[in-house]
Amino acid sequence: MMHLIPPDLVGCRPVAPRPHLILLTTAILFSIVISANAVIIDFEDIPTTGPGTGGQTVVSDQYKGLGVTFNSPVAIDYSLDFGISGFAHSPTRAVESCYSKEFCRTPVEMSFAGPVRYLRLWAGQRHSLRIPKIVRLQAYDELGNLVGSDERTMGPSDYPIPISIPLEVTSAAYPISRAEVSYAPDGNGQFDNVGLAVDDVEFGVNQMPVVRLMSSSESPLAAGTTVTFAAEASDPEGDPLKFWFVLDDNTVRGESGDSSWTWRPTQEDVGDHVLTVWVTDDLESSSASMDITVQPNSPPSILSIQMDPKSPIVGSSATFTVQASDPEGDPMEFAFRLDQVPVSGWSADNIWSWTPSGGDAGDHILEAIVRDGFSGDEYVSAARSFKVDTIEEPATVAVEVPDEQPPSTFDSRPWIFGGAVGAAILASSIWRRFRKGSGSSSGGRSSVQTSEPKPPKPKPSFKAHGDRGRSRVDPEGAIDVVAEMRMRLVADSGVQMSEGGGPDIVGEELE
Repeated sequence: MMHLIPPDLVGCRPVAPRPHLILLTTAILFSIVISANAVIIDFEDIPTTGPGTGGQTVVSDQYKGLGVTFNSPVAIDYSLDFGISGFAHSPTRAVESCYSKEFCRTPVEMSFAGPVRYLRLWAGQRHSLRIPKIVRLQAYDELGNLVGSDERTMGPSDYPIPISIPLEVTSAAYPISRAEVSYAPDGNGQFDNVGLAVDDVEFGVNQMPVVRLMSSSESPLAAGTTVTFAAEASDPEGDPLKFWFVLDDNTVRGESGDSSWTWRPTQEDVGDHVLTVWVTDDLESSSASMDITVQPNSPPSILSIQMDPKSPIVGSSATFTVQASDPEGDPMEFAFRLDQVPVSGWSADNIWSWTPSGGDAGDHILEAIVRDGFSGDEYVSAARSFKVDTIEEPATVAVEVPDEQPPSTFDSRPWIFGGAVGAAILASSIWRRFRKGSGSSSGGRSSVQTSEPKPPKPKPSFKAHGDRGRSRVDPEGAIDVVAEMRMRLVADSGVQMSEGGGPDIVGEELE
């Protein structure tokens, strides 16, 4: 009568599902979902003849093309067919750890060509077990460090135990490079693997990340242009990725989770370059590269130098504004020189203001200098010539007149005449008006009579002069007060009579 070992005796446990392929055992069912990059070896394609006794075939490098090799003691046993339903995970074929006494003293060992993320296999016993035995799977990294293990208890059993005991090790942080399957050694450290059988070795080979390199600006690049390079990457297993960037074999950005790098080449970087981005999932790395050409930076252009006011005046502020543009849109810096003398340092301000003093009257040349900071020591400049003018102070004319004037002769409104000649004409006209009358001094004021004619009298002497408060005396004493009046010379409007003003103007003697 066929007897199957209950799961609690053989130490079976469910295995976490993986998508795609499902493997079933005929004795005890285990639902196993295989990942897309899984490699499954069920040994059914091995030739049925070999050097081992009873038709056993040694397995070593027959699966090297799939990324795994086995040590020589492993053999496929074709002769053991007890007719027990469900004994063979794959019909009647199982990998034994030994077919001779010597080989039964070592574990089943397998080595992987590339980093393995997980390893799973099935174990059984081809004959009865009088005492329980622990079957153990141990996985190591490339340095020989243990990265994971799994074990199950088999037996005791009066019958062969189906190859239905799953063993699995998963290591995401450290890739599996080598693994061993065996019964646990005895107290003396000796192995006894007689009857141990394994089948359907499954392992997940880590797949490299996929990456491509993108650029925000196409090559060629002008020196001074800011460009951002970004890596578009994905990992088949969904692992977190890290990136680093290498420019011409020089690491320009170390390993980090940032998938982009920004570069602003200078004039010294003009030429051809190769940028490479590397990406890793901590197990394997892949890369993508891009050729880059950096061209010299074009300097700015000065469009105009504007001046306000257009004719600067001594004592008044003048503003000079530079209009410029840069082909690459780089930020620009400005400096100014007046008559070849620097009057400002480099700054982003394109305006310079100046208030000329009295000694600055005359012709000048203002030079504007512009650079973009990415053309080395190169800069452009433009110049504009201009003249600083002066304004003459208001002039005064002192006129000797009677201290009392007829209401009909003067009023409070200013009189306007043209130029210096107008001043003389005005003074002469004033004198002629007043000498037609006669007056007498009374209480410091002059009296003017116009109703009755008077006999002729000697003419008084009269000069326009710059001495304030001086007087001229008529020979007959008719006029004894000098009334001071001033005229202000106006450049465009002529001469305006008013009170107050600037320097006096001395005129000719008037008669």
